[in-house]
Amino acid sequence: LGLAAGTLAPTPQDSTLATPAPKIFPKDCVIDPETPREALHNFIRGLSPHPGATTHLPNGEKAKILRTHLPASNDPTLPALAPRAFHVSPDHKRLFIGTGTAPLEITELQREGKRRGIDISRNRHLGGGHRSHSGGWGIAAISSRV
Repeated sequence: LGLAAGTLAPTPQDSTLATPAPKIFPKDCVIDPETPREALHNFIRGLSPHPGATTHLPNGEKAKILRTHLPASNDPTLPALAPRAFHVSPDHKRLFIGTGTAPLEITELQREGKRRGIDISRNRHLGGGHRSHSGGWGIAAISSRV
C-alpha cells in the first residue's frame, strides 16, 4: 500500500551493525526429513540451486533436491509416509518424501554426478528408464533405484 501510495521513505542502515553471512559447509546442506514439511520446503528453496539441499536416496546414492511443492493437506492422492521414506505415484509422475509432519512433493532433483536434474512436472519420458528431455533420468528410473 505504501509503495503504491508513494508514502514510503527510505531508512539508511547502520553499516557498523552489519555482519557477514556465515559460510555454508556441505554438512549444513543435508536435509533432516524429521523437520516439518513447510520448514523443509523453505530450507530447500533457500539452498537452491547452489549449493543445493542434499539427501541420500534409499539405495545410498546422494542427490540434491532442487525444487519442492507443498501439496494441499487434504489431497486424496497424498500418501501416508514416515520421515525419510520416498514414494513414487502409481502414474510415475509425482515423487514424495516423508517429513516430520506430512509428505513433501519433490519436483526437481539432481542425482550425484548427473546433470541438473529431473524436472518431474515437465518429464515426458516416464516409463522404462528413458531419459527425460531435461537430460536427467525419468522418474521411473529413480523409482526402480529407490
